[in-house]
Amino acid sequence: MENFYKSIGAMCGSSCDGIDFSLIMTNGTDEVKILNNKFFEFDKNLKNKLKNFKNSISDMRAFREKIKSKEFISLELQFSNLIANYCLDFIKEYGTDFDMFGFHGFTLFHSAKDKISFQVGNAEIIKNIVKKNIIYDFRNNDLLNGGKGAPLASIYHFLILKKNNEFDSIINIGGISNCTYRKNSIFYSTDIGPGNCLLDEWAQNYFNKEFDSDGSLSAQGSINQIFANNFIDRFIFEKNVNISFDTADFSISEFRGLNKFDGLKTLTFITAELILEFCKRNNLKKSLVCGGGRKNKTLMRFLKDKAYNIDKLNYNGDFIESQAFAYLSVRTTLGKNISFPETTGTLKACTGGKIL
Repeated sequence: MENFYKSIGAMCGSSCDGIDFSLIMTNGTDEVKILNNKFFEFDKNLKNKLKNFKNSISDMRAFREKIKSKEFISLELQFSNLIANYCLDFIKEYGTDFDMFGFHGFTLFHSAKDKISFQVGNAEIIKNIVKKNIIYDFRNNDLLNGGKGAPLASIYHFLILKKNNEFDSIINIGGISNCTYRKNSIFYSTDIGPGNCLLDEWAQNYFNKEFDSDGSLSAQGSINQIFANNFIDRFIFEKNVNISFDTADFSISEFRGLNKFDGLKTLTFITAELILEFCKRNNLKKSLVCGGGRKNKTLMRFLKDKAYNIDKLNYNGDFIESQAFAYLSVRTTLGKNISFPETTGTLKACTGGKIL
């Protein structure tokens, strides 16, 4: 008889607003039942600490120096204790036991060139509190095998697409936009470009808002086509697979001459156009959209009839990634592969994640 596991997945995205928790039951292959989801918001002090620490790391040398600092030791202790206690609160609220906890902390440094991806969060501290197997460090084995370390949710996206054949792709619009898509009966996955990262940075700098809630701010602006075309023309890829990005790869600096509403509208347009260009180049006709970007009405209007909110299929688009890491945790426990040449560019299909 096939074994099923109750697995918790936690994902802290690049927006750093908090952490998503999901509890699923799965066999680690073709069956997944979503049991519960919950978002835990970080307080402003922790958000600022995490963002400022990440922004202080410009390259590998800076990374090596910073993670030896007292500042990092204190930050990691605070973050790890918080995540562990959120896990206990999550389970207490839903009154159930579980088999494992897979967590993906906030990414402080990711460099495919240097073959390293580092997320804050100490597995030993978390295990001492949670008292279950901890699955962590999902990306580095992929990097060591020649991959880009991202995107990793692809194999979970595959399951959703297999159950919803009328769609040929899933686009996740988080800090970075990425896509899992079907082409000639083969599944591929790649980062596309900026997702919410430029929009959030602009909203924080010019509106004192964490993000453009439902796109209402960008709706008041006008597109500066010259700025938009310059960015898009420079950005269009030569390759269409196995590209990975970090939010640090993008900046709003070249748009600072625009007024605050036009700047936000232009950045929203650019984000959508890069997604549409990717879909056109890969002949994608009908995409499901998950992640925070699906709530931005201006962005979704720009995506026209290509994009459909995944919520309409009774999924909660806020928790696809945390569900994915719960699923990946079971696959890791079973010794199954989690990344593939078609998804991350790894030289061979490989396992990932460490178990403590």
